[in-house]
Amino acid sequence: MLFFDGGNLLIWGLLVDWVLLVGVYLSLGLDFLPVRLLPQALQLWWRSLQAPPASEAGEASPWQTSMAALGGLMGLGNITGMAVALTAGGPGALVWVWLAAVVGLATKFCETLLSAQWRQRLPSGHWLGGPMLALRQALPPPLRSLGTLYALAGVAMMLGPANALQSQQLAQILQQGLQIPPLATGLAIAALTYGVIVGGLPRIGRCSGWLLPLSCGIYAGACLLVILSHAAALPAVVAEILEQGLSPRAITAGTLAASLSTGIRFAVLDSEAGMGTTATLLACGQPAHPFQQACIAMVLTVIDVLIGTGTALVILLSGSHRLHSSPIAVVNQAFAWGLGDSHGLLLLLLVAVAFAFTTITAYAYFGERCLDALTGGKGQQPYRLIWIAVVVMGSVGPLDAIWRSSDLLDALITLPNLVGLVVLSNRIFADTRSLSSTQREA
Repeated sequence: MLFFDGGNLLIWGLLVDWVLLVGVYLSLGLDFLPVRLLPQALQLWWRSLQAPPASEAGEASPWQTSMAALGGLMGLGNITGMAVALTAGGPGALVWVWLAAVVGLATKFCETLLSAQWRQRLPSGHWLGGPMLALRQALPPPLRSLGTLYALAGVAMMLGPANALQSQQLAQILQQGLQIPPLATGLAIAALTYGVIVGGLPRIGRCSGWLLPLSCGIYAGACLLVILSHAAALPAVVAEILEQGLSPRAITAGTLAASLSTGIRFAVLDSEAGMGTTATLLACGQPAHPFQQACIAMVLTVIDVLIGTGTALVILLSGSHRLHSSPIAVVNQAFAWGLGDSHGLLLLLLVAVAFAFTTITAYAYFGERCLDALTGGKGQQPYRLIWIAVVVMGSVGPLDAIWRSSDLLDALITLPNLVGLVVLSNRIFADTRSLSSTQREA
């Protein structure tokens, strides 16, 4: 535990500043083009879904690819992770979640553009793309080992904490809500997961394409219902968010530092800007155009942030973040307050299963691609068997240890990717402007 605590303090103490600064740097270098492109990005995504070109190369259709990528974003972090952020950083953390998300759009855009540009086809016929490949091929020779470091950290992260964290939280939610033993949850999710991931990106995308639109719609609708039902209290909540996140009094009281650090960390871990996981999934599928995939990555990030914001406002309106330290207890009480005990519990159970399961399957695919970058496409079957074993072990493992190791490995994934984005930034800026002009003319 001391190792994880020390590593987290050292790396994230530096990396919080790095993530924000790199996002600001990329935003300025692109003249905030990603933010300005959002309406066009939404149109490009919609057009790709309406009429996907049959000739395009990729593992899966645009719908399957985007839903699989969204599944990687829509984990339990949108529910319990937001509770952790508000408990640790206070309401002001939400300000920095929003600000980090805005500048993080540029990071997300750039890493996806780069990943799609440098993707390649393996001898097996599968596509491989992502920061691990882009860093290894695009960086100057002395820095190309960063691609290998990224791939190693990605395998370790996805095979261990990222996978186990989702199954652990889901097992706890189902145990508290339905008295289902954690081991039973782990075994059931493991069996279902294996049945999906053996089908690759197309099957992962089809599964997410069924679960996510329904679960996100129900969850967003429930959050909106609670917020509108207590609209009279909303101005006071918004004032508290801004007061603790930005005011001079927050600076002198020391709460700003906690809000800033916690908010940025949550924004990175939730939207994965700077981590490259979404970029990897998108780079392996359709559409094949790097600019379009970069735009789609931003749209998915906005959806993710909106869902997390809904959770945050329900929690803050209920005040449950002041009463509990357990994130599950915070969320349970918030929705029980807003929807009633039975309806709140049913909502959380349905959404938790959908979010956790789609994230586990998306992470499995990302981990396989990191493994492919290291082995050239070998070892997938043993990896999958170990993966489902970790799902079972995670469901009954100690949550605190999983959280600590997850933070450390998240940082080890983010750092080489950020370095690569900065080193390659001039090339990315030029390519973005060229591709943007071509897209507008088309």
